Amino acid sequence: MIRPEMAKRIAHLKELARQQSQQHLVQAIDHKQQEDHRLQEMLRFQLQQEKMLEQFLEGASPLPAGFWSQWDLYQQRMKEQIHFQRQKVEQAAHRMEEKRQEVISRSVDEKMWFKLNQMILLKQLAEAQRRAQKELDELASHRHAYRS
Repeated sequence: MIRPEMAKRIAHLKELARQQSQQHLVQAIDHKQQEDHRLQEMLRFQLQQEKMLEQFLEGASPLPAGFWSQWDLYQQRMKEQIHFQRQKVEQAAHRMEEKRQEVISRSVDEKMWFKLNQMILLKQLAEAQRRAQKELDELASHRHAYRS
């Protein structure tokens, strides 16, 4: 049987593990938000560049030589970067979900140890009460035996 001190210590360690998992979850959520923000910035920048191109094309200025090949290269790289950033967002979301599940698992584990600790304490209390009652019963029987 586990001693109460040991059960209490294990319950405390489980609580610390849960708290650490919660901190990791907060970090994962923050990381995902940062990656989302970067993706949104990239998409905004891409839209700005397309609007600038439209404005430039509306003007009567001639296009420099090789402009369209450079523009296509730029668009291709931008799409690759956006695709890569979307993958990073997905990875961050996956990591965040893993951390959330870890917090849930550790919370359940912590509650189990807390309940076990409570059961051990209740059992000890019942044992102490039983011993006290036994002593009282013995004292009463001795007292009754001396009176008779």
